[in-house]
This record gives sequence, C-alpha cells and structure tokens, in this order.
Amino acid sequence: MEHLLTLDEIIESTKLPTKLAEHPWLDQTYGTVEWATRGIFNTYIGWFDGEAQNLRPLKKIDQSENIIRLAGGPIRVVDEIWNSQLEAQDCQDKGSVLFS
Repeated sequence: MEHLLTLDEIIESTKLPTKLAEHPWLDQTYGTVEWATRGIFNTYIGWFDGEAQNLRPLKKIDQSENIIRLAGGPIRVVDEIWNSQLEAQDCQDKGSVLFS
C-alpha cells in the first residue's frame, strides 16, 4: 500500500510460502489468501479505493448504455457476443463476455 500498488497488484504479489501452500491441511477451501488480502486492504484503506471515478460512479444502466454506444450500438454488440460465445474455450470465458 505504501508503494502505491493497486489492490489487484497487492493480491497478485501476495503468496503463501511454499511450505504452507503445499501443506495438505491448509487447503484454501473456506478462505483464500486473496480474500484475506482484500480484508486487510479494506480495513486499512476503507471504502475508498483511490480511484476518483469510484467516488460517484455511474449507475449500471448508464454505464452499460455508454459502453454499448461506444462499441458501435446494440446490434454490433449482440453480434460480437454471439461470435465470442461460439469461440469461447470454457465457461469462464463465456461468462466474462455475458456479464461484463
């Protein structure tokens, strides 16, 4: 945090030591290093993530309308979604397009 890292960068760089990560009793089932890192970050930083655009975010519907307009309109967006669904390798790829 003091090195001006984003939360995603902090999560990416936070890993368990190999000895703990490979221990059979310490499987990350009911909690993960990522969740713990987010919790610590939110405890010290609070609700504000340092991004000015998140102080007064657009409503989801307004944001969606802007994205669709910038992407070439609803027909083009639907065509792109359809094509990406046909090319997606797994469910996560498919979901990321549908729910982005």
